[in-house]
Amino acid sequence: MRLGKDLLYLSDKDVKKILAPKDSVKLVEDSIRDLGLGKAVEEKFYLPVEKHDGFVKTMAAYYEPMEVHMTKIFSLFRNNPTRHGLQTVNTLIVVTDPHTGVPVAAMNGDWITALKTAGSTAAAARHLAKKDSKVVGIVGAGAQGRSHLLSLAQVFKIEEARIADISAKAREGYVREMKKLCDFDIVSVDSVEQAVRDVDISAVVTTADEPLVKPDWVRPGLFIAKAGSFQELDPRVITTVDKVVVDSWKYTVEYRRVKELTQLADTGAISKEKIYGELPDILAGRKSGRQTDQETILFASIGFGVDNAALAGFVYKKALRRRVGRILPLIG
Repeated sequence: MRLGKDLLYLSDKDVKKILAPKDSVKLVEDSIRDLGLGKAVEEKFYLPVEKHDGFVKTMAAYYEPMEVHMTKIFSLFRNNPTRHGLQTVNTLIVVTDPHTGVPVAAMNGDWITALKTAGSTAAAARHLAKKDSKVVGIVGAGAQGRSHLLSLAQVFKIEEARIADISAKAREGYVREMKKLCDFDIVSVDSVEQAVRDVDISAVVTTADEPLVKPDWVRPGLFIAKAGSFQELDPRVITTVDKVVVDSWKYTVEYRRVKELTQLADTGAISKEKIYGELPDILAGRKSGRQTDQETILFASIGFGVDNAALAGFVYKKALRRRVGRILPLIG
């Protein structure tokens, strides 16, 4: 490749050849820890497109330990499947040379998005869930439901996973597919309650935008993770648990991206001072994680930029070594 004249292009298939959950969980955890230690800078911008029930989010991050800079364009349009036959979420990542700002790679970011979101939950669970967690509930049989189970399996000795989804067909497809990838029991359950009550870890990853999870389902020892901007929790869940941890107060509440938290903050029911803390502080060792097996802990996340940079940098450098992808001319 010629710097400034060539661009490496990587399709979704190319990215999946290179990046696996076993690599991504550590990369994500390390990058969020390093963000907490001041070894990365990032920012993001949201543009709502209300007319078409969607939004576009751009984010940029420079991750110093890997010497990588990336910009990601993420869009979520809920009507895509029914109106256009397209997936709801679409992403593109551009990697730039950190010394010059020159673009060096463009890659489909869907797999990176799936693994970095799930990796953040897995990193949080390592510190906030019970160490001997064995039963996992997954609410949502989509891409995030799959990546969350694969990532959690890198951290815990899972014995059973319970999958809940409004679509029986989606649940059945999930079970068939994931049984080929996992060495533990995976069962379809008929209600969200069965994927929350009496499990050790519950990951809620849907686009339902309604209060699916009720406070009386929260049992001692539960770690529940909510990823994304749709309202999936009864807000009383947040005020019921012993500890609330967010990835970023700025991104989740000040940017008004997590509806349940924003509603409670608007009424004064929660504030940055009232929650337990932010994930980078826990991973960097400034705050402790779970302290007893009886604690109930909620982790709410909307996503960082630095973990995208870590995964994109890993993919880019490995693709060069393995000669994966296509070289496209930038000039000429």
